[in-house]
Amino acid sequence: MAFLPENPIVLQVSEIDITAELNSRPPRSPDYKAEADLLQHLSDELRLKHGNLLGQVSEGAMALCRAQSAGISLLESDGAEELFRWHAIRGAWAHYEGGGLPRSASPCGVAVERNQTVLMRHPHLAYEKVVGAAPRIEEVLLAPFSVLGEPVGTIWVIAHEPSTHFDAE
Repeated sequence: MAFLPENPIVLQVSEIDITAELNSRPPRSPDYKAEADLLQHLSDELRLKHGNLLGQVSEGAMALCRAQSAGISLLESDGAEELFRWHAIRGAWAHYEGGGLPRSASPCGVAVERNQTVLMRHPHLAYEKVVGAAPRIEEVLLAPFSVLGEPVGTIWVIAHEPSTHFDAE
């Protein structure tokens, strides 16, 4: 899914990568009860035959991280190129569920390539495919995950509000 461009790309990915800031930001106090409640809820969801585990993970990540959007992107291939398909999105970006971006044109690609959590500010300034996405991304925190050692996707949370910043917690 490509969005309509509204400004030219002006920065390199290295200029929007602010992962190093995670360690310098004051962490919030852990909310162990909320984390335990989420894990119990996800465990219950696993037992359901027709549950919505990916959606529940997205909702939980959004709540725990105090984000305005969250999602699960799974790495897929159409034979010609790899892309990240958005299988579960909650929050302000829910209308993009089912869409996706080519691996090379997505912040998810950086997280999977590095196999580490990545934090970016204003990705629309470096990624043409997210220019025009609404609401605009102020920050995106992406965490890759693997199955049997192979990267299969990312879980991500988005801050659309300039006052929301992610931390190491």
